[in-house]
Amino acid sequence: MYGSAAGGRDSVFPLIEKLIQRGLERSALTAPSARMAADWFLNLLIGDLQIRRVIGTLPVPSDKDIRSRVAAAVSAFRKLCST
Repeated sequence: MYGSAAGGRDSVFPLIEKLIQRGLERSALTAPSARMAADWFLNLLIGDLQIRRVIGTLPVPSDKDIRSRVAAAVSAFRKLCST
């Protein structure tokens, strides 16, 4: 059985949003809002990965693939929201 939004995105999103809010308050990041920037980050990180996994067109990512995807998402997010 797949996890619910309450056990996944709904619990993780507020944590990411809070962290980004701190970055905005310290002028380390720039974005229209912490909520929008958190949404951007999750889209960069996950994109259509979940859909492709569910429909079976993408295998389970390796640890190396996961680390690479995280690094790419963080890099893109920094470019998008850097001051």
